[in-house]
Amino acid sequence: MDFVDRAYRHYSDVKQLGLPVLLRGLHRRASSREARLVRTVHGAFYIRPHTPDMEVLRSVFGRMVYDLDRVRQGAATRSEYERICAAGHTPIVIDGGANVGIAARYFARAYPRAVVLAVEPDEDNLAVCRKNTEVCPNICVVPTALGGRSGCVNLEHGNGDADSGRTERADHGIPITVIAELKDLIPNGELLIVKIDVEGFEKDVFSGEIGWVSEPHAIIVEPHDWMLPGDGTSFPLQDILLRERREMILSGDNLMLFKSRAASARGDTSHWPTRGLLKVVPSA
Repeated sequence: MDFVDRAYRHYSDVKQLGLPVLLRGLHRRASSREARLVRTVHGAFYIRPHTPDMEVLRSVFGRMVYDLDRVRQGAATRSEYERICAAGHTPIVIDGGANVGIAARYFARAYPRAVVLAVEPDEDNLAVCRKNTEVCPNICVVPTALGGRSGCVNLEHGNGDADSGRTERADHGIPITVIAELKDLIPNGELLIVKIDVEGFEKDVFSGEIGWVSEPHAIIVEPHDWMLPGDGTSFPLQDILLRERREMILSGDNLMLFKSRAASARGDTSHWPTRGLLKVVPSA
């Protein structure tokens, strides 16, 4: 990165995250993977050097990719949140693939009366996730993998980096939790938002028990066809999109899928083809 690029990056960081974020440079002698505290106008976060953690922070609290209130459909999600609370129930936000807990922190602040279930299987990520979320009493860290049916997984790190890990089913290993089980953890809970960023394992999530998909007002998914060509990781998601008839918004690398009042007015789509209809590539 040349001088101009670095200067622009620092300018963007200060504009979006506040001047204190520049002080992270004082700790460059820390070990390569030791998390250090980075202060921003949105709070302090533990960030590991030489990992995508800082870019995740920029995405979540800088570019606000999970801010549902900035799109028109988000007003209905906000109304659903208020309805659940007024009924004496607990809104549930599931953060599937919580990484180091930055998105969970965002949802906990945006929906303070909700319970945020931060689901993360990787031990290195979990250690930082727990540190980042301990300041939020409405976040519960769940140390399992998110999947479509019960079982176990192993994590495969192609280049030795936990941030590029893939989840694969196995006979033994990290247990899988399905979304229905997560919902049952919260008495009188109602699904409000389900966010899924699981590095290609969304194929499993949407292939198994999918009775939950009609419940949350918003589903946020990062597809990974771009990363795994030929695997068809988005095919089960495409099937559900056609049958659920949700309104779709692109936000960064994510699809935001909202319940729609217009869905009930449309005809039956069960006879439509359900393969190869959606192509998503990562944003620049």
